[in-house]
Amino acid sequence: MIDIFRRAGWHVMVAGLDEQIVTASRGVRIVTDCSWNNLQSTDFEILALAGGAGGTTVLRKDPRIIRTVKDFNHSKRLIAAICAAPVVLHDAGILAGRNVTSHPSVAQEMTASQWIDRAVVVDENIVTAQGAGTAFEFALTVVEIADSRLLADNIARAICLPETISPAGLQHPSRSRF
Repeated sequence: MIDIFRRAGWHVMVAGLDEQIVTASRGVRIVTDCSWNNLQSTDFEILALAGGAGGTTVLRKDPRIIRTVKDFNHSKRLIAAICAAPVVLHDAGILAGRNVTSHPSVAQEMTASQWIDRAVVVDENIVTAQGAGTAFEFALTVVEIADSRLLADNIARAICLPETISPAGLQHPSRSRF
């Protein structure tokens, strides 16, 4: 996700709640750009939450994250969540009546919304995805919504992504037409 967004030419800030190094699923270590406390949510147009069971457990308990999710939704800014992270959106109370997806292991928690068994689901300003295997489609969908299909296609070609993986069901012709 970070790589794709940076390839789009976006200024991306990777924030940790408190630590400078976050240990993600499978022991992957991510060096953050800043602490969450040093950010103003009004300075950003997109909020993207990475999943993973452990990280999601921490995010959903943090009132700063819940407040930010609510603020982004209130101002109709783009919110993206992958893997287990859509439960954070559920806990923030912004999914009532929405179509969403998530990792199947947390689908039963998505009680306020309509859970759809699809790789990526877009419902207004919210983009959700099922897991690591859907990360490219997820990130490219966010790029398409926030910028353009052309940019998403150019990034997909630049990283040699197979044409079978494209932005989420936005019903566009294959990239091969360009």
